[in-house]
Amino acid sequence: MTSGTMTEFASWRSIAPLLFGGHLAIVTALFGVNIEYLIVDGFFLALSLCGATTRQFAWFGLPIWIAAVVYANLLPLLLPFRGPVHVADLYTAELHWFGVPGPHGRQTLCEFFANHHWAALDVICGLVYLCYLPETLPFGIYLFLKDQRRLVRLAWVFAIVHIANFVTYVIYPAAPPWYVEQYGLGPALDNVSSSAAGFARFDELFGINLVHGFYNHSHNVFGAMPSGHVGSAVLFAILAWGMGRRWFVPAALFAALMAFGAIYFQHHYVLDVIGGCVYATLGYGLVTAVETCCVGAQATAYRRVPSSLGEAHC
Repeated sequence: MTSGTMTEFASWRSIAPLLFGGHLAIVTALFGVNIEYLIVDGFFLALSLCGATTRQFAWFGLPIWIAAVVYANLLPLLLPFRGPVHVADLYTAELHWFGVPGPHGRQTLCEFFANHHWAALDVICGLVYLCYLPETLPFGIYLFLKDQRRLVRLAWVFAIVHIANFVTYVIYPAAPPWYVEQYGLGPALDNVSSSAAGFARFDELFGINLVHGFYNHSHNVFGAMPSGHVGSAVLFAILAWGMGRRWFVPAALFAALMAFGAIYFQHHYVLDVIGGCVYATLGYGLVTAVETCCVGAQATAYRRVPSSLGEAHC
């Protein structure tokens, strides 16, 4: 998990365009034009063709691309072999541990917020929720210029945590709170479409179809445990811990709002949120442990990286 300079990865110059361009060509031929593939593969393909500096950035981001490919191409093939979907047992556990008083007895926090929501929170939590993946790019660019070791750590933890999430969705498929609200606690239905649930209020407030359009493309309804949204936000907070208060405080606030939004929009139980936090923490611990074993706790600083923006000292 080291970076080095691109002279140490001379073959990457030839491999990168073939990898990203080849994947885009294959999935387009098999499934037709897909905007998500165009964005992800097109972005990495452009990075690999524009020059040495951007190609190096693509190298650092390769683990994230791999996680995206696993989600888009491999996970759908595994979902038919998943275990029994957890509906009533997860709801009962949530009610037991985190239930709150309601008009008809105890209720989950998700049920409470289904009946108590406010436009200001819809906007704030909606904007945070929309930044689930886009936040990675500006943070990654900053780390590329300032702290490449932390960038490599970010990419690998992000990939490992998300792939662990996908494996869990197959081993322990879990119904989200909105599913229980719409379909009850009986055996899981296979022909259910994904729903934006409370997040749809964001679209309604602005008269747009952004959220609906995104969730219409989801192919995994029963992937509530753990929360990938919360795990990613917590990961950024963990990485920002050693970067000073001006980084950690906003990152921690962002993670807290993401966790609250996941429950507020009826996408995840508190248990799912805790699961996301645990996965992010364990993933970070695993990657840092491997990094320490491979390069040492006091590894030498990375070399200067030539850039059109000047030289970045890492």
